Order: sequence, then structure tokens, then C-alpha cells
Amino acid sequence: MATDKSKVLVIGGTGYIGKFIVEGGAKSGHPTFALVRESSLSDPVKGKLVQNFKDLGVTILYVRRLFFFYLIYM
Repeated sequence: MATDKSKVLVIGGTGYIGKFIVEGGAKSGHPTFALVRESSLSDPVKGKLVQNFKDLGVTILYVRRLFFFYLIYM
């Protein structure tokens, strides 16, 4: 059985719930990706949060607007 950890993608990584999921995924050793609005960086609290994510090894994906179609593939 493979020991590879599953990847975690969090849409809204700096949101109230998202920040806990991002941190938990990274600390558990999962490759973690956080989708973050570019405008979040102008907020000092969220900017520091993003830096903390980077320090944990999280890959930050910046977007200008959060308009998504959610597709679930099983």
C-alpha cells in the first residue's frame, strides 16, 4: 500500500474555517495548496497569515476574483 499523503486544496485559505484546514493539512504532512485572493495581502492580518502558511510549506495560489464552478470527480 502506498504511503503517499493526499493533496489538500483549500479554496478561501484565509477565511475563518479555511485557515484551520490549511494549517492542519500542512502540519499533518499533506501537500497543501491554498487559494487566496490577491486583495487579501493588503490586509495586514491576512498577509501575516499567508506568510505563516508559506513558512509551513503551503503552496499559495493567488487569484484576482473567486468565481468558481465546483466539479467533484470521484
